[in-house]
Amino acid sequence: MRVDAYLCIILDRPPTLRYQEMGQPLPVSEALWRAETRVARTRLHWNEPAGRARSAFSTMMRDGLDTAGFVTGYLQMPYLSLEDNHFSLCAFLSELWGVCKEAHEEHHRHYRSPERNHTADLLRSWKVYLHEWRVHIEKTDELEETFFAEFSGDRNLFLGLNLTLYHLVSLKVYANLQLLERKKCCAQCQEADVENVIRAWAQSSDGRQAAYHAAQLKRVYEHESTLYKPGVHRLSNVLAPAGLLASAVVLCLYSAKVPGVTTEGDAVTAPVEAVELTQAKLTDMPEYQTWISQGGLATVDGVPLHAFSVPRFSSWYRDQLTSCPVYSSRLVAFLLTLKI
Repeated sequence: MRVDAYLCIILDRPPTLRYQEMGQPLPVSEALWRAETRVARTRLHWNEPAGRARSAFSTMMRDGLDTAGFVTGYLQMPYLSLEDNHFSLCAFLSELWGVCKEAHEEHHRHYRSPERNHTADLLRSWKVYLHEWRVHIEKTDELEETFFAEFSGDRNLFLGLNLTLYHLVSLKVYANLQLLERKKCCAQCQEADVENVIRAWAQSSDGRQAAYHAAQLKRVYEHESTLYKPGVHRLSNVLAPAGLLASAVVLCLYSAKVPGVTTEGDAVTAPVEAVELTQAKLTDMPEYQTWISQGGLATVDGVPLHAFSVPRFSSWYRDQLTSCPVYSSRLVAFLLTLKI
C-alpha cells in the first residue's frame, strides 16, 4: 500500500489500489475510538472480537477528521501510531489524486472565469482534512518538535516520512506541480495562457501556501541530511528526492513570479517584516495568517523569495540532487524553461 502511494506521488499517476475497496478488518467498537491514550487503545484492541466488522480505512480516517467526529461527543480520531497515521495519508491519495486532477484541469480551463470552476468546494474540503490531520498528529505525537529535536539514539523513520508525505500531499492540493514543472498540462496548452495561469497562482493564497510547504520540505531534507549518510538517507526516506524536486519547482517559480523586493545596491535584503517560512510552528503565528491572506515578503533561510534569489536557490537544489540523476535531469530541464 505504501509503495503504491509513493509511486502515485513520484510518477504522478493514479493510485492502483483503492483502499475503499479493500475492506481491511479494523477496530469498530466505540470503546476503542474513545480511548484517550495509545496504551489504553492497545489493551482494548486485544479484546476486540475476532470477527470484527470490515470497513474502509480511508473512509473511517476521513470521518474521524471531519468536524462532526466519528463518534459524536468524543475524540475526532483515536490515538494512532505514527505508522497508522502514515497509512491514513496514503489512504487519502485514492480519492485525493482524482480530486486534484479534476481541480487543476478546471482551474486551467476557467482561470479567467473562476466562478465557472465547480471543484473549489471539494478541494477546500480536502485542505481542511489535511489541516486536521496535521493538528491531530501534533497533539498526539508532537511530530515536528520530536523530529527536529536533538536525539542520539534510534529514531522512528516515520517521523521524517510523515512530515515529507504531508507536505508533498499538501503541495498537490495547493499547486499543479505538473504544470509548474513542464509549463504544459495538456496538448491544448498555449504558452501565453500558461504564463498567465502561473503568474496568477504565484500571487494567490494557494501560491503562498505552496511556498510554505516547499520551504518545509527543504527544511526536513536538510535536517535528515545531518542525521544520515547519503546512501542511508535515500533508504530511510524514499520520498526525500521527490520532495526536494517539488520544493525546488515551487520555490524557484514562486520567487520568479512574485513581485516585490528590497534592494541595496547589488544586494538583495529581506525587510524586517518578511515572514521566514522555515520557522517551527509557523502556521500558529498571526503574521503567517496575514501573509497567506494578504501577501507580502517572505524568506527561506533568510533569502528573500524574489527573482534575484532564483540562481541561489537553483544552485543549492542542483547540488543536493546530483546523486539522483533522474531528479537532477528533471530539475535542469525545469530551470531551462524558467522565465524571470
